[in-house]
Amino acid sequence: MICGRSLLSIVMLSLAPLSSVAQTSKMNSVLDMSEFIHDWRISKQFTLDVADVMPAGDYGFKPNPEEMSFGDQMLHVAVSNVYRFHEITGIEAPFPIDLAKPLSPEKANVVKVLTHLLTM
Repeated sequence: MICGRSLLSIVMLSLAPLSSVAQTSKMNSVLDMSEFIHDWRISKQFTLDVADVMPAGDYGFKPNPEEMSFGDQMLHVAVSNVYRFHEITGIEAPFPIDLAKPLSPEKANVVKVLTHLLTM
């Protein structure tokens, strides 16, 4: 019977060649532009669908008092994406972003902001 330490040694030795291959081969971890656009469209539509399905009365739901409400979280997603796209592309936001004046986290406003995001 193989003891735990011997089994661990066998596993480690059998994986060693794989780690050297991983270190010397090129990593293809970055999506090309067509893959990125495809994934982005799916993510945008999924986010809008989630926002649409949540009843307006539940936009203030918080799992616990320390966390953002559902509406605040959805706005956070939209504003964060617009901000990052602006940093990368220089394209201005389709809605004003003033962190000192937060946007309304009510459903109608959140869906409007996310819909504007879909045009990016």
